Amino acid sequence: MIAADAFRSAMLEKLGAAPCEIIGDGKIHRFATGKKRDDAGWYQFFDDDFPAGTFGDWRSRQEFKWRMRETRDLSPADRERLRRTAAEREKRREREYQQAAKAAQARWQKARPADQHEYLQKKRVGSHRLRQESHLLLVPVTSDDETIISLQTIPGEGKKLFTPGSRTKGGYFTIGEPTATIIIGEGYATLASLYQATGFHCVVAFTASNLKTVSQKIRAKHPQARIVFAADDDLKVEKERGKNPGIEGAKEAAPLVHGVVAVPPFDRNKDGDGPSDWNDYAERYGEDAMASAFQTAADAAAHSTAGNGHDKQDDREWIADDEGPTPEEPEGFFHARGEPAQAFTWPDPQPIPGGLPPVAAFQDDFLPMQLRPWIMDIAERMQCPPDFVGIPAIVALGSVIGRRIGIRPQRRSDWIEVANLWGCIVGRPGALKSPAMNEVLKPLRRLESEARKEHEAALKTYEKEAAFYKIAKDEATKAARKAFKNGCDASCMGDLAEPEAPQACRLITEDTSYEALGEILADNPYGTLAFRDELVSLLKALDREEYAATRGFYLTAWNGTSGYSFDRIIRGRVHIEAICLSLLGSTQPGRLAEYIHRAASGDGDDGLIQRFGLLVWPDQSPQWRDVDRYPDSEARRAAWDAFSRLNALDPHAIGAERDEFESVPFLHFDAPAQNVFREWRGDLERRLRSDELPNGLESHLAKYRKLVPSLALINHLADAQTGPIAETTLCRALAFAEYLETHARRAYGCAGQVEATAAKLILAHIRKGELTDGFTARELWRRKWSGLAILNDVKAGLDLLADLNWIAPQSKASGAGGGRPTAAYIINPKALQ
Repeated sequence: MIAADAFRSAMLEKLGAAPCEIIGDGKIHRFATGKKRDDAGWYQFFDDDFPAGTFGDWRSRQEFKWRMRETRDLSPADRERLRRTAAEREKRREREYQQAAKAAQARWQKARPADQHEYLQKKRVGSHRLRQESHLLLVPVTSDDETIISLQTIPGEGKKLFTPGSRTKGGYFTIGEPTATIIIGEGYATLASLYQATGFHCVVAFTASNLKTVSQKIRAKHPQARIVFAADDDLKVEKERGKNPGIEGAKEAAPLVHGVVAVPPFDRNKDGDGPSDWNDYAERYGEDAMASAFQTAADAAAHSTAGNGHDKQDDREWIADDEGPTPEEPEGFFHARGEPAQAFTWPDPQPIPGGLPPVAAFQDDFLPMQLRPWIMDIAERMQCPPDFVGIPAIVALGSVIGRRIGIRPQRRSDWIEVANLWGCIVGRPGALKSPAMNEVLKPLRRLESEARKEHEAALKTYEKEAAFYKIAKDEATKAARKAFKNGCDASCMGDLAEPEAPQACRLITEDTSYEALGEILADNPYGTLAFRDELVSLLKALDREEYAATRGFYLTAWNGTSGYSFDRIIRGRVHIEAICLSLLGSTQPGRLAEYIHRAASGDGDDGLIQRFGLLVWPDQSPQWRDVDRYPDSEARRAAWDAFSRLNALDPHAIGAERDEFESVPFLHFDAPAQNVFREWRGDLERRLRSDELPNGLESHLAKYRKLVPSLALINHLADAQTGPIAETTLCRALAFAEYLETHARRAYGCAGQVEATAAKLILAHIRKGELTDGFTARELWRRKWSGLAILNDVKAGLDLLADLNWIAPQSKASGAGGGRPTAAYIINPKALQ
C-alpha cells in the first residue's frame, strides 16, 4: 500500500491528477485528468517485490516512469531478482497481448462489413475495409504482417476505445494500395478523407505518440516513398495544457523518415479552437479545398527543409543538396548547380504533342425517364459532371435487375444477355467522384437494409422450426426403430420436411475476398454489386500472379451467365449456376493511364479493363456555382420507387418468355428494333474485323455486343415498359454507346501519351522555377511530384523535351566516388518565356 501511495503522489506531482485507487495488476487503467468523462489519463502499476510503473496523459503526450527504489541501490542478488521479475512481467504482458489479439480477431471475423454507420456519415467518409458490430464501427489495428492485434471501436458519437489489454504501439491500418506519396496521420476519418481526396496510400497510426514507430515501419517497407504527415493541430489541448501533441508528434517523427509535416491551415479567428484535423477542414471548406490545401502545405513544407541548416541526410528524400553521391544514394544521384553552357544558339522549342481526345457530353436522354430529374438534381447540387451520377445509376439499376430477366438480341438464336454491367468514372482528386457514387447507391443500401430486417425475422422463425424439426426427427427415428424391430414397415416414418435456412439478401458489397464474394453470389442468384472506390487498386492486385484465381473469377463473373465452382478442402465444393457480378468504382486519370499503358503492352492483356463498358472520363467544368437547396424530394422518391419496383420484378407480368433450355426469362426486340439492331451489329462487326482499331480499343468495343442490349433492357424495365423492347428504347441505348465510345477512345488514347503528359508536367515545374540548370532525372524523380513518381516515365518525358528543344542533356561526371557519368539537363531560356 505504501508503494501505491507513493506512485499516486508522483502522478499528482507530474500530472496534477490521479485516480482515488491505484490497482497494481500491471494492466493499463484509464482515469480523468480534467473533465469527469475525460479519460485521457492512464497508468500501469506493478505492485510486487519491486514496485514500478508508468503513467501519462495521451492527449498531451506526457509519459513518466516511476520506481520505488533506484537500481543503483540494489545488491547483486536483488538485481538478479529484479531481472527475473522484469522478465516475468514481460511474459505476462505478452500473454495478455496474445489473448487480446485473439479476442480482437474473433470479433472481427463475426462482424459484418460496415455500410451506413452513423460515424462514417457524420465524417462524410466511406468504409474502406471496416466492419461493424451492432452499433460499433470496428477499425483493425494490424502488425507488419497485417495480423490484427487490436480493434479500435467507434460508436456513433465517436468515442474511441481499443481492445482491453491489447498492444497498440506500432500497430496501424492502411487505406488504398501503395503509391509514390504516402500520408501518415492519427485518426481514421482524417486519413479516409485524404485518401478520397488525393488517392494516395494512407496509414492510420491512431495516436500522435504512435506516429514515430509507425512511420519508421512504413519507411522500411517503402524506402523510396515520399512521406507526408497529416498532423492534427491540437490548439485546444495546447491552450489547456501547454502542448500541441498532434504537431509535436508529427515533427518528432518526420526527421526520422525524411518526411514533412502538413498542418491544416485553419483560420482561428473564424474557426475557433474546436477543429483540429484535415477531416474537420474538409467538413468546413469542402473536399476540393482540403485536397488543394494539403498539397500546398506538403509542398511548402518540403521546400522549406532545403537549406535551413538541417542535416543533409534528412533532406535527401526531398532535394539533393550534396556535392556528390553518397553510399546510401543510387548511383548517379547528385545535385549540380552551375552556369549553363550556352555556347550555342538555342532553337525554338517545338509544341509538345498530345492532349486528351475530346469526349461527348452526357445527355439525360440516355437515362430512364423516371430517373432523369433525380440524377440531374444530384449533379447540379454537387456541381459535379452528370456522368459521375448517371453512370453509377445505370450500373446500380443493372445490378438490381441482374438475372431476374434477360434479353435475346437475335430473333431465333439462344444468345442471351443479362443486365449486369461494369462501370468506372475517372476524375482528378477532389472531383467529387466518391460522394456522387455514394449518393446514387443509397437506394440499394436502403433495399438491403430492409431485406436485412426481413432476414433477421425469418432467421428467428427458422431457428424455431429447426428446433421443432430436430425433436420431431428424433421421435420419428425412435418410432421407426421400434417398428422395424416389430417387423413393421418403417420406411416412411422419417419423411419429414426439413425447414430451409433463409438466405441473406446482398445487393451491394465492398472489399471482400473472391471466395467470400462467391458465397454471396451463391446465396443471391440474381447477382450483386461490388463497389470499389479506388478501382485501379483492385485491378493491379488482380495482375499479381498469386491472384490469378481471383482474376479468373472476375473475368467469368462479367457476363452474368457462366457457372463457377469452388473446390476447397475445408469448405468442400460450392457451385454457382451463374455468377452475375456488377462492378463499380472510380480512379484518377494518371492511375488509369498507367494501367492501360501496361495492359496494352501485353502485361495482363486478357480483356479485364475492356470489360468496363461504362467507363467515362468527362471534362471538368471550369465554372462553379454555390447551389444550396433542398434535394428534389419528388424526383428522389420516383427514382427510389423504380429501384424498389425492379427489385420485386415479376418477369411473367411484363410478358417475358421462357424455354426449357434457359433458366432466365427473356425479352426480344420488336420487329423495327430488331432491324435497327441487326444493322448496328453488322457495322460493329465490320469495324472489329477491319484491323483499323488499336488492340485495346478493339477488345473494348467488342464488349459492346453485351453493352447495347443490356442498356436497352435496363431502360425498358426502368421505364415500366412491357412486352418486346421498342425501337425508341434501342436507339437511346445506341446513342448512349456512341457517347461511351468517345470516352473509351480518350482512355485508350491516353495510354500512348504517358511521355507527353510527363513532359508537360516537367515543363510546368521548370516554369515555376522549381527546376534549374543542372538538374538530373533522378533528382526530379525523387521529388515525387504528382504524375512524376515513376522513373521511367520521368526519363521518357525528359527525352521528349530534349527532342523538342525545351532542354538539352549534358554529360556530368559522377564525382570523386567514380561511377558512370550522369545526364544533367540545361534549360532553353525560351522555355521560360
